[in-house]
Amino acid sequence: MVRQREFDVFLAHNSQDKPLVRGIANELKQRDIKPWLDEEQIPPGRSFQEVIQQAVPNVSSAAIFIGVAGLGNWQAMELRILISQCVEADIPVIPVLLPGVETIPEPLIFLKQLNWVRFNTEMDDNALDNLEWGITGRKRKRKPKFDVFLAHNSKDKPLVRAIANELKQRDLKPWLDEDQIPPGRSFQEVIQQAVPNVSSAAIFIGVAGLGNWQAMELRILISQCVEADIPVIPVLLPGVETIPEPLIFLKQLNWVRFNTEMDDNALDNLEWGITGRKPDPTSRIEQKYSELSVRLALLLEAGRWREANEETRKIILKVAGQEKEGYLTDEKIQQFPSQFLRHIDILWNGYSSGKFGFNIQKRIMRESKKDPKVFGQRVGWCKEDGWISASQVIYSVDAPEGHLPWGTIETITMDNAGLTAIVDTIRWGTKGLAKQDWQRQLIVDFVDFMNTVTGDKSDKEQMKRNLEYELSHEKAWWEGERLAEIQINKLFSFLINFS
Repeated sequence: MVRQREFDVFLAHNSQDKPLVRGIANELKQRDIKPWLDEEQIPPGRSFQEVIQQAVPNVSSAAIFIGVAGLGNWQAMELRILISQCVEADIPVIPVLLPGVETIPEPLIFLKQLNWVRFNTEMDDNALDNLEWGITGRKRKRKPKFDVFLAHNSKDKPLVRAIANELKQRDLKPWLDEDQIPPGRSFQEVIQQAVPNVSSAAIFIGVAGLGNWQAMELRILISQCVEADIPVIPVLLPGVETIPEPLIFLKQLNWVRFNTEMDDNALDNLEWGITGRKPDPTSRIEQKYSELSVRLALLLEAGRWREANEETRKIILKVAGQEKEGYLTDEKIQQFPSQFLRHIDILWNGYSSGKFGFNIQKRIMRESKKDPKVFGQRVGWCKEDGWISASQVIYSVDAPEGHLPWGTIETITMDNAGLTAIVDTIRWGTKGLAKQDWQRQLIVDFVDFMNTVTGDKSDKEQMKRNLEYELSHEKAWWEGERLAEIQINKLFSFLINFS
């Protein structure tokens, strides 16, 4: 019958390493491992040899701790008894190198044939896991503290920091140097500790190439990732088209390319590489929309219709990425995500008991056969004496059906601003300047050239039609009722995308 041993591991050590070994013993106890430690087991007046002879048969393994102070007399006495008894009892011996020790010292050269455990820091989780494995024979499956290690050139720090923040919003925990490296610590030392605690590594490559910081990271990072079977994800930042020559070996891996700084598609792919799970863009978008509209929902619930109306306008500009410009172009209207429009509409419709919202306005648009004036009369925006102003909007449930939200598209009438300015100049100078087709074409070509210079996209044929339309009217678009009608037509384009 095999006798159950009382202790899981015998801790042999130099007395100068006592504080650290005591800390390791306490950590092993937290893992339900029972260590034999001299100060807990040897009573006063008993010799080391006598107690050790009694203890070793009661342990399942022995760990020999080797610190920078070398072997003391106490440890030497232990070892003579310990090693001989371990050999006789077929008890595994685990060499443990404490911080600062790189290899087995000469007096213990025979231990080099055994796999050893190395502590890079005093409480090295990876080393503790390996020590537990040697003691129990069971390898602990530890969940890494970080999901991804972010290796990058310091010149790309602002963008990488922003990407790290976005990953945190996705419930991922990135390792970023500025968050983890305390003052006075070398990169190599901290990285050696960090990499065993990450599930993946992302190598960010910007237009500035690889800096010295990244070069130091990479020498350690890549070798450790290969050993630990950790996936490495090359990430090309905006302006980088391919893997540079110094990292040519990474071309065999699928990389992630950011076409813009906060490229949602690239962020989805990066998340996929980190977690192994392909994110659902629809779910992410819905979450993003919910976060954007929290304040709107609170305002609507409180019946604060005026503030809710303004909040709706701000949200639409934010989602379209037009906050700075303050208006939507025709292109932005066509590209506006219909699912977000539905999200806003549900809020307006729900809190107004079905009286307000974009879906109501879309129904009235159809019933009015897209006639701006008929539509305006139905929703209460157009009176006998003309179109209402901001001060005449009724911010109450007593307003006509579809009256709110109002003015959400009022700031989008400045598309083709260059063309408008030119038409204004033509009217102001002479009505006959652009009567010939070649003259109109010349104006259109000039505006198209200016749009190219400023980076704006343009449709030359549409501009030509707009120019002819403008010249066919005696009044400019900002005169009389034309502005209001243009705004309503813009709203119609917006509502058509709503399904």
